[in-house]
Amino acid sequence: MIDPRHGAGFPRLATPIWRGAQRIVEPLMPYLWPYTRKGTELPRGPAVVTPNHLSFVDPVFVAIAIGRPLRYLTSEIVLGQHPRFDDLINWMGIIPLDLGRIPLRPLRTALAHLESGGTVGVFPEGRRALEWREAPAKQGAAWLAIRTGTPLVPVSIAGSFEAMGDDKKLRRRPITVTVGEPLLPHRFADRSEMTEAWIEWMDEHHKG
Repeated sequence: MIDPRHGAGFPRLATPIWRGAQRIVEPLMPYLWPYTRKGTELPRGPAVVTPNHLSFVDPVFVAIAIGRPLRYLTSEIVLGQHPRFDDLINWMGIIPLDLGRIPLRPLRTALAHLESGGTVGVFPEGRRALEWREAPAKQGAAWLAIRTGTPLVPVSIAGSFEAMGDDKKLRRRPITVTVGEPLLPHRFADRSEMTEAWIEWMDEHHKG
């Protein structure tokens, strides 16, 4: 069933799962990781949230920083790890991408979610990258923002790879999430220019 409060196609279970996870994880953050949030509050209405991507746990840190349920466009390789995990992330409303195909269906889903007031998370680098600028930024997030007239919100995450690296072991390391001022689509000529503005913001604000 659809949850009308957070956009088209958002599973009804997604909202209580997000809220429940937030209530559980947020009080534990000081004990797990020294966590700092900087920057602005997310504007009301739809948004395309665009973090850099260092670690498997980045979606958790971003969700806590923005304080609302969101649907991530993410590679379908996250599926198939465990049936219960698959159930959980499907209930949370992820939009899986088949990297071997043109993602027409996922993009339609993301567009519909934004057009009905939801929030979509996109990692412009397209994969985890241990160093900023290691992976070139793709223009899909800017395309979604311009197509729907939705603000694109840059987000910097620092320290998350040290907190959970490729070995998937949790370590107590400081995490900093910085939420930037929204980039408004009408101020950019095209998705390339908007993506370049995201890169410039990251160059200025990303510290790790």
